[in-house]
Amino acid sequence: MKRNVIVIFISILTLLAQLVLAQNTWTTTNRKDPMTEKITWYALSPSVSPIEKMSFPYEKTQASIVVARQGKEEWVYISFNVRPNIVGGSIVDGYEVITTRIKWDNSQPVYAKFLTQFGSKLLLFENTMEIIQKILLHRKLIVELDWYGQGLVHFEFSLEGAANAITQIRRK
Repeated sequence: MKRNVIVIFISILTLLAQLVLAQNTWTTTNRKDPMTEKITWYALSPSVSPIEKMSFPYEKTQASIVVARQGKEEWVYISFNVRPNIVGGSIVDGYEVITTRIKWDNSQPVYAKFLTQFGSKLLLFENTMEIIQKILLHRKLIVELDWYGQGLVHFEFSLEGAANAITQIRRK
């Protein structure tokens, strides 16, 4: 009896560990456009909250990095569960352009540009190929955003498992 309880306990711990790991790794998925029949593949980072606590109405804000591929075209963006309320951007050709600091691993911060449309939950990296190459080479990315009413907030994304997920969508 005691042995059975120990085996069950170890099995439950193993299952819980697998669930935690599954939530903390990059995943892949796809979507078929019903109009064109084209399939877009996605590599998604785990969702993260900002390092700093944000107040209402942003206290439950989460973000993920997404690398998308359709045919030979690729793009990378940050996807939020709420519309990001970023200040300091400028309007160019109908898009808001946001220039902000990002940091790869423990290197010095550099500036990056994002594009977004009004009302969108996505921030598209401007220089896709360079960003994807850096995602493949690094372990961590921190993005700084000047969020309305919150000040500077930082999102830290794990890039562990990104290379495998990106390789998977490139093979499709």
